[in-house]
Amino acid sequence: MSTWTPLNAIPDEDEDAGQEVDDTRELQIEEAVKLYQNSIKLHAQGPRSYKETEDAFTALFASEIFRYEEPTAQQQGWEEAVDATEGEDGQDDGSDDGLLALGDVVQQSARSAPDSVSEILYLAYKNRGIFVLDQLRHRLRSATGTESQDEYREQLIETVARAAFNDFTEALLRDDTDWSLWRLTARLSVLLGQTRFARYCLEAAVAGQIEDDVGDKNPSKMSIEEMLAVKQLRQLLEGMNDDISLSQPLMARFSGKRLAPELERNVDPYPFLPRSLSRFAEQNTSGPSPERYTIKVPERAWAAVGKALLHELQMERQGTDNIPMGAGILISIPEDVAVHAKPGHFTGSRKVSIAYGAHESAPEGDALSAEPSREGSSSRDYAGQVTEVLEPSTKSTKPHNADGDEPTQPPSRKRTSSTAGLQDTNDGGGRVRSKRIRARESTAENTTTGDKTAAETSKGSVEPYADRDERLFETVGNLLNRLEANCLGSLHPLQGIVVEAGRRSSEPGSKAENSARSSETPISDLFTALRCWDKVKAKAFTPTQAVGVRPMAAEAPPSRKLELIKLLEQSNTENRTMTSIPCEPIGQGLSQFTTKANSQWLLITDVASSWLEHFLKSDYEGNHGPCSSLLSVVLKGSSYVRDAWPDDLKETIVQMLVILDVWIYPDLSKKCEDIVIHFRRARDSNYRPPLSGSTLQVMDMVETILELHMELYSTMTNSYSQVEANVREDQKYRVDRWEMLMDEVMEVYPEIENLKASQDTLALRFIWQQHMFKILPEGLPKDEVTKTMLELRTWFLAFSGPVVKLQNNTFMPELSAKAAWKTLQRGAIFDFLTDIFHSEQVDPALVTDKLEIVLDPSAAGLALNPVEEDTASETTVQDPNIGTTINGNQVWLPDFRLAARFVGSQSITLRLFLWDTLKDAWEALESPSEVLRCHLRMIGILMDELTAPSYLEQSSENRQLALLGWLQIINDHLVKLTTLAINEPSAFDMIDVDRLKLSARSVASLARLLHISALFEDALRAGRIQVAESANHLSKARKLLVDMQIRTWTLLYSLLKEATKQIKEAFPRPSEDLAQYLQVVHQATGLRKVCSASNKILLKVIKQELFKTQTIENWEIDTLQVLVDLYNLKIGPNSVWVEDHGCCGAEIDRSTAVMIMDFALTIFRRVNIKELSKSEYKVAIDRINTFVQANPRHPGESDLINFNIRVFTQFMKKSINPRDLYDSVKGLWAMPGKRVPEHYAKVASKGWYFFIGQIALARARSQKLPSPKSKEDLEGAEKYFRLDLQYNPERWETWYRLAQTCDSMIEEDVLWTAEKLNYDRPRLNSLQRCAIRCYMTALSYAVRLPEPSIETEEKISELYTSFGMRMYASSRPPFDMDVFSLKDYQRFFSGAGIYQGNPHVQLGEFAAWKFARVMFDKALVHKPGYWINHYMKGKCLWKLFQHPENRTVDAMDVVDAFVRAIETLPKRKLDRQIQPIFEPHYKLVSIVHKLLQKEELGIIGASRILQNTPYARKVDPPRDLDCWEPYILRILKTLRTADKSNWHHRMTARAAHIIYDDSQDVLAATGARHELNQQIFTKTMVVQVWKPEFERAGRHYVYTSRYTMFFTRLLLQLSDKQAMEALAKRVRKRAIDFYEHIKVWGEVYEAYIKVLRRTGRLDDHEDTSIKGISPEEFNNKADRLKAWSEDPSTSHPILTILREAIELKKLNGTLAKLGPVEDLIAHAFIRLWDEIIPTLPSGDGASTDDDDDDESTEKGKEKAQQQQKQQQQQQKTGKKDKMSVDNLLMTTNNSNDNDNDTEDDVIVIEYNTALAAGVISGPAMAANRTTRPSRPKSITKRDIVRKAEALFGNKSTTGGTMASAAAAAPSGSAAGGGGGGGGGGGGGSGPPSARRKSRVERQDSSAEGAGAGVGTETNAEEANARAEVDGHGEGANVADQDDGEATEPEAEGENSTTSNGNADPGGVDLAEDEGDGDNEVAQEDDDEEMFTDC
Repeated sequence: MSTWTPLNAIPDEDEDAGQEVDDTRELQIEEAVKLYQNSIKLHAQGPRSYKETEDAFTALFASEIFRYEEPTAQQQGWEEAVDATEGEDGQDDGSDDGLLALGDVVQQSARSAPDSVSEILYLAYKNRGIFVLDQLRHRLRSATGTESQDEYREQLIETVARAAFNDFTEALLRDDTDWSLWRLTARLSVLLGQTRFARYCLEAAVAGQIEDDVGDKNPSKMSIEEMLAVKQLRQLLEGMNDDISLSQPLMARFSGKRLAPELERNVDPYPFLPRSLSRFAEQNTSGPSPERYTIKVPERAWAAVGKALLHELQMERQGTDNIPMGAGILISIPEDVAVHAKPGHFTGSRKVSIAYGAHESAPEGDALSAEPSREGSSSRDYAGQVTEVLEPSTKSTKPHNADGDEPTQPPSRKRTSSTAGLQDTNDGGGRVRSKRIRARESTAENTTTGDKTAAETSKGSVEPYADRDERLFETVGNLLNRLEANCLGSLHPLQGIVVEAGRRSSEPGSKAENSARSSETPISDLFTALRCWDKVKAKAFTPTQAVGVRPMAAEAPPSRKLELIKLLEQSNTENRTMTSIPCEPIGQGLSQFTTKANSQWLLITDVASSWLEHFLKSDYEGNHGPCSSLLSVVLKGSSYVRDAWPDDLKETIVQMLVILDVWIYPDLSKKCEDIVIHFRRARDSNYRPPLSGSTLQVMDMVETILELHMELYSTMTNSYSQVEANVREDQKYRVDRWEMLMDEVMEVYPEIENLKASQDTLALRFIWQQHMFKILPEGLPKDEVTKTMLELRTWFLAFSGPVVKLQNNTFMPELSAKAAWKTLQRGAIFDFLTDIFHSEQVDPALVTDKLEIVLDPSAAGLALNPVEEDTASETTVQDPNIGTTINGNQVWLPDFRLAARFVGSQSITLRLFLWDTLKDAWEALESPSEVLRCHLRMIGILMDELTAPSYLEQSSENRQLALLGWLQIINDHLVKLTTLAINEPSAFDMIDVDRLKLSARSVASLARLLHISALFEDALRAGRIQVAESANHLSKARKLLVDMQIRTWTLLYSLLKEATKQIKEAFPRPSEDLAQYLQVVHQATGLRKVCSASNKILLKVIKQELFKTQTIENWEIDTLQVLVDLYNLKIGPNSVWVEDHGCCGAEIDRSTAVMIMDFALTIFRRVNIKELSKSEYKVAIDRINTFVQANPRHPGESDLINFNIRVFTQFMKKSINPRDLYDSVKGLWAMPGKRVPEHYAKVASKGWYFFIGQIALARARSQKLPSPKSKEDLEGAEKYFRLDLQYNPERWETWYRLAQTCDSMIEEDVLWTAEKLNYDRPRLNSLQRCAIRCYMTALSYAVRLPEPSIETEEKISELYTSFGMRMYASSRPPFDMDVFSLKDYQRFFSGAGIYQGNPHVQLGEFAAWKFARVMFDKALVHKPGYWINHYMKGKCLWKLFQHPENRTVDAMDVVDAFVRAIETLPKRKLDRQIQPIFEPHYKLVSIVHKLLQKEELGIIGASRILQNTPYARKVDPPRDLDCWEPYILRILKTLRTADKSNWHHRMTARAAHIIYDDSQDVLAATGARHELNQQIFTKTMVVQVWKPEFERAGRHYVYTSRYTMFFTRLLLQLSDKQAMEALAKRVRKRAIDFYEHIKVWGEVYEAYIKVLRRTGRLDDHEDTSIKGISPEEFNNKADRLKAWSEDPSTSHPILTILREAIELKKLNGTLAKLGPVEDLIAHAFIRLWDEIIPTLPSGDGASTDDDDDDESTEKGKEKAQQQQKQQQQQQKTGKKDKMSVDNLLMTTNNSNDNDNDTEDDVIVIEYNTALAAGVISGPAMAANRTTRPSRPKSITKRDIVRKAEALFGNKSTTGGTMASAAAAAPSGSAAGGGGGGGGGGGGGSGPPSARRKSRVERQDSSAEGAGAGVGTETNAEEANARAEVDGHGEGANVADQDDGEATEPEAEGENSTTSNGNADPGGVDLAEDEGDGDNEVAQEDDDEEMFTDC
């Protein structure tokens, strides 16, 4: 973890660096700990999480900590312990349960936080081993089918046990103190037959106890683990019969003792495993080791036998072999039949998969598997490539796998049948692969064989591909012919290859050698390789495996100099020509060899030596005995001289030579010693020694072995070798030893003396080997090397130039004078080339100067003449540097001709390396054109190599491997070439015409070669050919070949494009030629669904070129196809012509979106804008729009846009000046914005923002929904229109559409409810202002257009129409000219003084109508047949005609406009569902009727005008004025009848007015009501008024209010109480349906009260018996009246009126004044009092009026006397007794001043009365003047209303409850509308603040605290009122309080208060002023105070 460091501390640099390293290591450890804990957690979850656990362990073992270097001492010690063990076995104790359950294991092994690498590794290995065993236990328990078979179970157990055993051993290497782990390892050792190792483990577990037993008589106490380990060890020793060990003290202590039962059953940790596997048990029970050991060879070939023998030798050397001591070897080879398995692959049964780490995973992800042979003797299967033997001490002991990959542990002994390429059969009833394995393999083969089923049904479906290919080859061939570079050729030979392959054997994997050597050979080779694909070919086609032919090695040397040296040293090796086929068949003589070896008792070394002799020992003909001359014995060269060994065979031979050197050398050394002795004795005796064939065989074999060892040593001493020094020294020792042995023999060889005559091959080889041995040491001076090679050349020239070829030795492949001379040449060139890289900092200019001459002399202006190398003098070699001038620079180099010829003759690898070096130098010099030339030249070299004899003369298999490797190199160059050619503008600057032609030929040849893979895909898809079932790796190769095809066609296009520039005369129409090329290539590749390969490079090029050239044929279709392929973008109507090319669309970037924008807009604008949002183009538009806006703005762009935004915002807030309207018509009006330059506004300049806004606006305006819709579209339209104007404020159409957007917003706000009309006028005014200003700006810019098109003129006409409609609508209700008001725009002016006034003249109605008329007149210029223009012009004229300022408009102007509107109406179609347009017809009828009434028209003229509407033609015209009304009504009825949908309501309303307006009597009212009830008003008073299609938005609410008020007057006149009640409920409930709802409700409210009074005849009731009554008596009698009203049998008309009045009050809430309804309630209650109280019987505790009159108490008499005196006093003062009902109901004023005045008056009256009666005296009164006397109690209107409401407090009213209806409507609801008292006045019809300001001006703060329904209220009515004010309810639920409590404060003369102490709202004194008269003003003030609002 990182530590904290102070900020002021300066850390040491070294410490910081170290800390960084430590931090990295700690982070890696921390990550590994997290992975470990995750795996343990998943393991603990049980079998359901085993799959996740397996993945978790895999991730854990892939972490970086497993790559750390660990101490090797412990590991080496452990390996020694493992090597010391042998395979033995024990017995199974049959236990059932394990000691460690899953949870215990996890708990014991999962340490919370391991803090070291060793600890993590220990825990990881241990827990993975435990996991695989738990997984095995689960699989065995749930095994079914094949898994339940015994044979499979044993294989599975062995495989998993070995894996767990390896993990446990790795864990013990890290921590050997875990006793439980020692026990687990011992248990697995017994299972696997390693009993000795099991004993070692158990002894390690109890090592402490053993030491205690030896050194101490009192051993320490054992732990449970140690006790169990001792028990296990004792059982093992008993099974081994080791009595000595059992007699030891520790074992003796447990003799005859048993553990506790709980411990006894836990002795075996894994009871579910058998004690030992059966095959190990058989070995143990069979007695001695087997006498024979069988080696099974999978293939009948010498190489396979050698690999098997070598593998056994390596394992024996490492101590891991299973060959018993002294066992004889048996070699088992397959029968002599055709076997298709490759060398190194072996047959086998099913694989077993287990969880294993990534770094130890078996090949192809399979688990370790092994299956021994059961055929009577111990046997073993082998596979894979052998381990490198040159470094036995440093290499791992794990053998390599079959593919040469990293070794696996332990070695895999089993291969599945699929790996060997055999069919998975089950003929013998044996095991077969499981469904899981077969399913996995079938999935892997999906890419190669997945198309078989579909292809079988489409036989012969290659014709479409053939047609496209014909056109492709024809078109491209014609273009190449003009360039004189047509190497593409004809398509028919390629098709012939495919057809021939189809006629051959249909079995996959069949091979046919192409005998013809022609230019088609590489094509045939590639096709054959694809058909017979295998792992070898896949490996050759892998980038990291094509080392032999790649310019850069897989493991590059540290510098280019070393790499060059390596390639120069390898050049001779690579130039070695392989024979077409081996001279000896694969298995010839193998049967005799195996028969001979099996017939003898041979050890493994003996068999291996015999195998080596087969290749290294030569045969001879002639005398087999001694002879006098060598010439009598003719040696037949050994296989070493005669055959060309494959690389794997040679590798096996060399490795076996190294291993067997300790056995071979002594034997041959003894034989050579005998030969030397024999020849020396003969020489001493001076006679010619006899010579036999066996002697020559020995000498030839020694020479061969020496040459092979020298070759091996030369590879170790070259510059690129990385062999360790000790290995190199060992090999040097072998070379020296064999060289000394050969030298001793050749000293006495008799033919040396006569070498010139005999030219003995053996002697020549010896002489060449001697000279080469001199130059073999490292660091030898170059002069010595040159001297030695000159001597060797001189020697061979002296013998007439004999030639000896050793094709299996790269160190000395040819022995001749020419070879020596080539070596000298190569040395000189070698020095020249290596001098280029004399230092690490290479000068690229120097590299280019030198290499250009050698690689491309023509580029340097030099000619290359033939130079015969044999005629060159030796001075050329001795002094190779010759001065040459190149481009004015003097450079020193060998003869460039010789150097160029030498480089040209070298291997392709060297040439590619030099060209690659030159390319890197040009890259350093930043010359892309030269880099391009180098890439093209390297491709040319590779393509030329395919037609060279060195390629054509090879075998088919070798050709295919070489071809695949070269194609991989070409692919690397293609990737870089296409990038350069497309993206670099100067890529072809240095490519002249000749190089261009040469490059075009090479690329065209490559395209032809690669096209065979396309034909292969076609045939495979069509089912005409099949591939090998084992071709699992073919899919990657096929994909890579497809990528190469696409890159090749793209590169060829770039070359042709350059050719059109350099050879213009050959390409007169370059754009069309190139476009045609791209078209045919796209069609051919697209049909095969491969055009998107190679990162869609071809499609990108096509896209770029198509948008540059738009004049070619089918350009639009090709563009659409490319966009679909690249981005899956369908933007055209020609999508039916677009093919499915199988491309996966990518996201569009902004540059691409801008590029295709013009094309997309062209396509989109062909579609109706209203249909775009519903069409298939919507997705494309959205995708383009998403990426168009993702653009960071430039600072300059942002400044301009921000400025325009500020100007726009201020512009829209300004008032509307009439002069601006006038200027806009003349084009003088504009917004002062700035235009953004076009390079900043690419998107806006193309019109994209306007287009998107137009789509959103069209979508919003075209939606016909039955409910309010979202404003998202309108807001989006406004956003994009404003965005467009931010870039260019001069776009008139954008202004126009923005104005339409504002109009649509207004319409949406007022269409569904009248809420915003009533309560949100500022928003509507703002939108109107925005629309008008946008119309003004659009009109101003539009009239400036110089020559508008016809389409533009039509749009301008629409602009005039829309502008006129907006002006007219804003001037009429419901908007009422508010937008033109200047109330909020007042400014201060200075003149005579500072004053406030309007900034300009306010636009009036007359001016607005006049301007609108002008707009419609201008609209008619371009659209004279548009009926709306005439219709709206007529309406404007009608308004102007009626205005007092009118001077120019007459009646006929108005009539003519509507007549013209009718004439221009669209003709009605045959479709009956389309409703006719009624507006002009109705308006004409209405206007004519009004003009007739105004006497502007006569009856004849009026009827004649009406004949213009067809609805009046069938009605007889009137004869006089009396017939006019029926005539008009019949016309209106005809119009109404034609309106089938009943949308038009104005005809009905007009008919009602015509009936009523003239007479206005009851009969007329009845008729008008009848008309309205037919359509507008239902029986339940539902107002059915809808907006017709052509009616302005919001007008229907105006009509609704008008109709309602008119209908209210009719009902009032008819006194229809029932209808009035229903209408009142409807109007109060549906507040959102009425414009000016408060006004409408007020009229309905007052009319309803009048109807109720009229019904109850309550208007003239004045006197009452309540006067003079006391409050107590009033309460008592009111209670009796309430009891009477609660009687169910009670019925009285006044009671009904009272009930309805109370309901009306509740329904009203606080919307209208309560005074009228309370007066009605009071009057009705008094009437009921007067009529009912006298008839009621007296109750308990109450007295009637008679009782009061007869009361004889003194108090009563005094009271009567006082009243009489008071009346007399009033008469004396001239006052009248005003105890009428009106004065009784009058309440006192609410103000404090009025209260005081009233109280003073009362005091004066009471004082005078008391003084006159003699009750008090004057002085007493004066003394008490400071004490305010109490007022007498009186009954107020509030008391009466409260008592009246109490009558129905607990009863439901008849005919429905208005309050319930009002309360049911939610406040402010737009959906349900609603009355109700909740929420304050207006009953939910809008915001309370808007209603408060319009009705009340005062408010008492105490009302806010009052609640509804609270039982502590002193006054029920006050509680109800406060509840209504607070919005908590109607007050109907407030409980009626005790009357005595309510009146007690009144008796004391105090104000009534609420329960919380607050005063009554308004401070109203409830006492009645008896002295006041009938004061109407006071009554109004009192009523006003009662209407307080919250």
